[in-house]
Amino acid sequence: MKIPKINFFYRNIFCSFFLKIYQKFWQKKKLVNLMFFSATLFFSEFALTQNLPVKKTQPKPLIAASISPIYQIALAITQDQKNTLLIMNPKFSEHDYQLKKEDLLVLKKASLVFYLDKDLEHIFAKMAKNTNFYALSKVAGMKILPQKQNQKRQDLHLWLNPQNGLKIAEFITQKLCELDDGNCQFYQKNLNNFKSELEKAITVSRQNLAKIEPESYSFYHESFRYFEDFFALKALEIVSKDHESDLTIKDARRFFEVSKTKKIKCLFAEAQSENSAAKKIAEKYQIYFAALDFIGNKKSYPNLILNISNDISACLAR
Repeated sequence: MKIPKINFFYRNIFCSFFLKIYQKFWQKKKLVNLMFFSATLFFSEFALTQNLPVKKTQPKPLIAASISPIYQIALAITQDQKNTLLIMNPKFSEHDYQLKKEDLLVLKKASLVFYLDKDLEHIFAKMAKNTNFYALSKVAGMKILPQKQNQKRQDLHLWLNPQNGLKIAEFITQKLCELDDGNCQFYQKNLNNFKSELEKAITVSRQNLAKIEPESYSFYHESFRYFEDFFALKALEIVSKDHESDLTIKDARRFFEVSKTKKIKCLFAEAQSENSAAKKIAEKYQIYFAALDFIGNKKSYPNLILNISNDISACLAR
């Protein structure tokens, strides 16, 4: 039989009462009284706790995030690595990732699933109707930019705008509080800490980027438009206009013409892909090359923003 937990308030009362009895009869029958005292105290506590309500512990919600930046933000709020899970490995592109059996199992068990948009993470297209699946591109107040080449389509690398990152954190906190009200204050506290860390990262990033010369660099793809937009930067040229296609001869010729008339100091590309083609372009035109980690590889979201600004300013400082 499992003995219930002791109610410490009532235990103190009984301890005080039986201690007086014990002291009174101490000199007469030491051993007998000691045994009597101990047994009485134990059974008194046991009797008192029989009718006391037992508090049931609510299981922590299981949170699933599609890509690393969302995972980083969610983890900052939950502070629970065991119950906050990343679906897509940062080593693979979110555009063509194939779900594994263990991924499907997590998505089935998850209390909340956060992803950006079915047009970015195509694997979520069939799951988007699930009531616990949330497309963060639809969150109120999210700043969405159109693609340069196709104004009718959205550029969905929206997490690279720190304001959008904060909107995501606030939305995740809201959903966690709705699901797990008992820990809402804990989530709110973590949200405030996240805001503070993000503000520091933004301040340092602005200081770093204020030193660079405008239009002295190029991006291999336009994935960093949200970062540029937030920090008021302007790339001289985008080498490849289509993120989902290889470099065309037309793109290469255009970049060649620009490089002859304008001084491009650095060429930036995504660390997760494109390195080979982008490096070849940089080597051909004798331009510095830097790979920017726009996913973060499970590190904190404020560090993701800060590291991008550090890498851009470091390359242009050469």
